[in-house]
Amino acid sequence: MRFIIFSRFANMLFRKQNERIRKIGGSTVNITLDETLRPLWKLTFYCGVLLDWCLPASNNSRLCRVLRCIGIFISSSLLFAMLLFELTQLLVGIESASNIHAIIPNLLWSVPIFIAFAVQLYSLRQRRKFLGFFKKWRQLEMEIAHLNPHRVMCESRKMHVMMYVTYGFMTMASLVSLGLDIFNRPEATYLMSTYQIVRETIPLLLIGTIHLMSILLIWILSSLADFIPAFTYYHASLAVSCLENEVRTLFAKRNYADDLLHHSISSRLSSAVARLDSFPVKQSNLKPAAIELEESVRLIWTRFEAIDEMVSRADSLFGSFMVYGQAGAIFFTTALVYSVLYNLSDALQLRSAGSPDETVNFEWCCRPLLIAMNLFGIPLRMHEADESILVWIGNIFGWFLYFMNVAAGLIMICIESEFENVASANGKLVLNNRTTAWQWNSGISTYNTVCSTIAIQTVLLAITAVRWKDIARVLNRMERINQFSVKEFSHFRTIFRLGLLVIIISCLAVCFLSMSAYFNTGFLLWQMMFYSFQRSFVIFICLAVVLFICFGWMASTMMQLLGKEMTHFISDPDVDNDARTQFDVLISKWNRHYFTIIDLVHQMNRCFGCLLLVMVAPTFVRVINTSFHLMIDMKDGRWTIEVTTQLIVLFFNFVGFTFMANIPHKIRQEAVDLTKKLRKLHFEDYDLQNQVNVLMMEISNSLPKITAAGFFDVDLQLIPTLIGTTLTYLIILFQFQTSEKR
Repeated sequence: MRFIIFSRFANMLFRKQNERIRKIGGSTVNITLDETLRPLWKLTFYCGVLLDWCLPASNNSRLCRVLRCIGIFISSSLLFAMLLFELTQLLVGIESASNIHAIIPNLLWSVPIFIAFAVQLYSLRQRRKFLGFFKKWRQLEMEIAHLNPHRVMCESRKMHVMMYVTYGFMTMASLVSLGLDIFNRPEATYLMSTYQIVRETIPLLLIGTIHLMSILLIWILSSLADFIPAFTYYHASLAVSCLENEVRTLFAKRNYADDLLHHSISSRLSSAVARLDSFPVKQSNLKPAAIELEESVRLIWTRFEAIDEMVSRADSLFGSFMVYGQAGAIFFTTALVYSVLYNLSDALQLRSAGSPDETVNFEWCCRPLLIAMNLFGIPLRMHEADESILVWIGNIFGWFLYFMNVAAGLIMICIESEFENVASANGKLVLNNRTTAWQWNSGISTYNTVCSTIAIQTVLLAITAVRWKDIARVLNRMERINQFSVKEFSHFRTIFRLGLLVIIISCLAVCFLSMSAYFNTGFLLWQMMFYSFQRSFVIFICLAVVLFICFGWMASTMMQLLGKEMTHFISDPDVDNDARTQFDVLISKWNRHYFTIIDLVHQMNRCFGCLLLVMVAPTFVRVINTSFHLMIDMKDGRWTIEVTTQLIVLFFNFVGFTFMANIPHKIRQEAVDLTKKLRKLHFEDYDLQNQVNVLMMEISNSLPKITAAGFFDVDLQLIPTLIGTTLTYLIILFQFQTSEKR
């Protein structure tokens, strides 16, 4: 009972405070930030989307709290379930899509749900900070209202009403259009009714209601992400404008109007406050006008500093909302523009080539991974590239991303010291470890990340994409000679499905790591967004690693299949006599298949050699840097989220490096096993035995190997080299660290 009475009293107090702010000078009405956000607050609070994030709840009984928590759980569960469904459908669609245009509807349904779910989780997690921010803002508005009793910060609701009406109209229009789409095309891949068993079990009206409820939640949460930063910054600008008008009035009374025309208000106030602080004067020695001016300047400058502090807090709290909103807007614009250009361009040949009948070939096998590469602007195709507008758009998009990567990397290198200063100011333990070795290690880590992303994207666009046609030519030759069966093609496709899954996981990991690692470290908004943007290019490292591993794995599987065919011929007594009598034909087929695979490995070496060089060398530096930071943090007994993140990064770097080194070793080992199998073949016929010996000698003299652009062989011997190099440099860096601290 006491709690209910206290909550009602607090709510009454807030209403009285708002009335005091609104009634200025007896007649003028001032619209506060609370009143501006009140419709959105009521919508999210009473519909069970969020808790009280802006104003404390007036009715906070136990039953109401339980009902709100149940509503929030239902809405979150609905968004999470729809997100899992849409991501599953997106993955299935990528596997079967003939081009990028076919999966755009799935992307347009899955990305908004992901953004809405992220906004809801962030709002619930930061609820206390939101309440503290808006409480402090109410106090600031009261102070400004008392300081300027005849000034009005906001007296018109026209803009607020226009924005709410616009969002409401867009929400209703989207619900109507999507509802018609659901009932007209229930078999669409992005709907639950795409499965016949679901259509037969659940009424279509209920399916449409579930989808439309998720769309309504998306619009509510997206409006939350747009309105809170927009209205907060709008009211902050109105408060600053109110103080500026008060300053002009204050100095105009003392004939300083001409001076204000030539000097900014902020510099005028800061110099006045600095002068008053540096030369304190007793008020008894000052004239009443000077005392009044001094107090007015101090009050106005204090309010300016308070507004600046609140804007900085808004940057930290609402920066993620702006990132989510702008990222979603950019994605929607890009996807819709691409769809329009696809439908307007003369791409009938491109659409008819991949849509009607599924042909089991290497293009079908590699399609999941190649579509992902083309989404990131890396033009890899199994056939000769045509001259359609879509191909040119893809190439331009790839080079646009490249120049953005270069520009962001250069800017990151230039302002790297500023990021270090902000990061080092967050704790005493970091400052204690900020030695010369630590600074050099942090700087080298930044340079290594920037240079490796730029180098890998350069090689992908300038070397891999150019030499890719040679790999496609070899694969097309394998198709013409019918080297593999449908079952074996399905096995190859499984490899690229796994590669696509790794890419999706990598995209999510890079997104979350780049957006969450700095929001808790006190960066400014522009620093947050720039750091996130630059670190997102790390995805090209993941793309390059997955591309090499998938094709290397496929080449080793080809060798393994050839070895199984030899083993079947040697050990199976049920092999017909015709096959044994035509052994010369069989051995010539083995010879042709083996050297076709060797040609594929050779073209992979030409295509991926430089890529391996720019992937392996930075991995050494990355492992050493991460291990050094881990050693310093764990030595001090710190186990924070940063330590966990560094452990995950170190683990994935080592696992990726192990796979890269194991693929060439696996290919070479499978070729060596072929010679061992051929040694088990013994014929009384001298000519047949001579053919076997010749094939063994040719295989032994042409064992495949993959090098890093000819500088060194890529094999398992690199793993002990990596471990030894890491331990050596860790000992050296630790000696520098301890000696300098002493």
